[in-house]
Amino acid sequence: MLQTIIHSLQIESTFFIQLINLIVLFLILKKLFAKPIQDVIEQRRQKAQQLLKLEEELTQKLDQISQKEKEVLKNATEEAQKLLQEAHQKALLEAQKIIQKAKTEKQELLKTFKEHLKQQEKEYLKQLDEKVAEYTIKALKALLNKQPELKEELITQVLKELAK
Repeated sequence: MLQTIIHSLQIESTFFIQLINLIVLFLILKKLFAKPIQDVIEQRRQKAQQLLKLEEELTQKLDQISQKEKEVLKNATEEAQKLLQEAHQKALLEAQKIIQKAKTEKQELLKTFKEHLKQQEKEYLKQLDEKVAEYTIKALKALLNKQPELKEELITQVLKELAK
């Protein structure tokens, strides 16, 4: 019966042999190459998963580093501002000290100058008094030489003044 079916379909007998050979070849190839190919595919899949996991870890680390960098930059900026403020305060204090020292020196110079002026004034007044006394004596001598009668009267007045 199989032969009648085969003959009616006009299939040659070699077809079945070729079909069997093909199935055997397929099974042999599957046995030889399927496992290694699946292993390679699995290795590549695992490698891809590892790379994705590594990428995720690196991204997280990069984010952490970026965050730390921002914090460090913020801290450095704050520290720089603090140092600038301290330097500014120190400069102001130093300037105030210099100004105060200059004011003190100015006061001392003014005091010294005033004392010097007073001393010169005293000397000039003394010299003036001496000159006035000198000229007065010369004038009195000249007057007494011309009017001897005033001599006694002048001596009496001077003695009265000295007695007071």
